[in-house]
Amino acid sequence: MSIYESCRHRPSAIADATALTQTIMSKLFTRPLLPIITREAIIAAAEDTLELFDAAAATYYKAYHRA
Repeated sequence: MSIYESCRHRPSAIADATALTQTIMSKLFTRPLLPIITREAIIAAAEDTLELFDAAAATYYKAYHRA
């Protein structure tokens, strides 16, 4: 949901969020598989992906997910 919320300004927000979420998950699961994926790892992967895709979405996401 947070990826979708970050992309709400885009006309294709649902499709964009779906594809971005798949990309983020693939980044998380290609690392050495650990028993736990930390919140920090999820945030970092999401930020990296969003920065490459849409600066406004990345800014919105960072504003709400920085620890």
